Amino acid sequence: MKKIFSITIIVLLVLVLLWIKPMKKLIPLVPPNINITYNQNKIEAAKGDYTWTNKPGNSNLADSPINLAKKLKASSVERGGQIKFTFNTLLRQPSKTSVDLIIYNKDNPSDIKLKEQVINVDYFNAPKKRGEYIFLIFSLWDEGHSINYVFKINVI
Repeated sequence: MKKIFSITIIVLLVLVLLWIKPMKKLIPLVPPNINITYNQNKIEAAKGDYTWTNKPGNSNLADSPINLAKKLKASSVERGGQIKFTFNTLLRQPSKTSVDLIIYNKDNPSDIKLKEQVINVDYFNAPKKRGEYIFLIFSLWDEGHSINYVFKINVI
């Protein structure tokens, strides 16, 4: 009886392991949330524009990154501090991710410029100059699956 039980457990484990590998190739059914942290403290983020469909032309438009950021609390980060990000999915991770600093004129917030940041797989470093900064993370899985996230930090 113990032998049959042991064999059953081993077979189930092998099946689970074989099932997990192909799952990593699947794109999540819905846009995943993102975890952004500094020194293990969560940084609040908002979902921006995204396209999440197998059919071209379907997308969800959000408010401008500046307006989204106005609703967020700025997290304090030390100059040059390491900001990490991960996606809440056990399935496939994005094929491309970029982090951009949003530069805008407070008198004309619709005039937005992006300054790409250097990232290392799942983190980047905060600016060295004190002040409040808004960032945009763009993540692409494939042509029909992409999303922007916005967050705000206060460099101290």
